[in-house]
Amino acid sequence: MVRSPPGGGCFRTLRSIVFLLNLCFWLSGLFVLILGLWLLLDRSVNDVLTANGPQTSDHFSLICYLLIGTGTLLTLIGGLGCCGAWRLNQGMLTVVS
Repeated sequence: MVRSPPGGGCFRTLRSIVFLLNLCFWLSGLFVLILGLWLLLDRSVNDVLTANGPQTSDHFSLICYLLIGTGTLLTLIGGLGCCGAWRLNQGMLTVVS
């Protein structure tokens, strides 16, 4: 027999809200990561920037790498939060908080 967690329906509702918020966090991190990769790897954007000068291109590359790093971090934290909320894993939820 499976025991229900304490708090009943209120607990399940709160768990669902935490899961959905972390899912939004994960999706936004994935979007930022893909945006950074797309801007870095798209040759047409790179051609436009090199026409404006090499300094602009260097700053643009730095911004792309920052987007990639931020997106990766957001994706990892959001994924841990989703898994922690879904599986009720205290360790994962502690890392996220």
